[in-house]
Amino acid sequence: MIGGSFVRGVSGGERKRVCTGNEIIINPSLLFLDEPTSGLDSTTALRIVQMLQDIAEAGKTVVTTIHQPSSRLFHKFDKLILLGKGSLLYFGKASEAMTYFQSIGCSPLISMNPAEFLLDLANGNINDVSLPSELEDKVQMGNAEAETLNGKPSPAVVHEYLVEAYETRVAETEKKRLMVPIPIDEALKTKVCSHKRQWGASWDEQYSILFWRGSKNGA
Repeated sequence: MIGGSFVRGVSGGERKRVCTGNEIIINPSLLFLDEPTSGLDSTTALRIVQMLQDIAEAGKTVVTTIHQPSSRLFHKFDKLILLGKGSLLYFGKASEAMTYFQSIGCSPLISMNPAEFLLDLANGNINDVSLPSELEDKVQMGNAEAETLNGKPSPAVVHEYLVEAYETRVAETEKKRLMVPIPIDEALKTKVCSHKRQWGASWDEQYSILFWRGSKNGA
């Protein structure tokens, strides 16, 4: 028994796994999951993500939100969308995220889980993050809006810089790439265009059955 607000049933982690399995069992071509690993221990979370990776490799599309993933979980992601205050900070291959942020002058000062570093940037936590010289120059020039109490740029200024960097360095390139038409095999195109769906019953038969059922319910 799953249980609910008034009846005790399975634990929270078990309930989450049941909900995930309930979505997977219908074999959807597109699967959305909201924090499927939250509240689970590291071993179970790894199994869940591994299963989702297997589903993706089988030709399905899996989109999931996830908070504070471990390093092992992070390296299983194919593509990553990093949001900060509703703005896009990065979209691309997860394996290239660290290289991108290093290219714009942001890198961890200590050994850090890549996911933890990215979340720190998105949340404006820059205590252990190396920042580009242009932001440091704003602090040295005495820009009140750019400076915080610890002598570093404010989270708002860092956020603005990250959004601008993405829009100028990545967004335009991605837009151009998406606008390029994908070549379609002519044989496949002909097969798709000529495909006609066959129904088990004709329109007249369906109408007669539905009309009879409606009349019976009305009686």
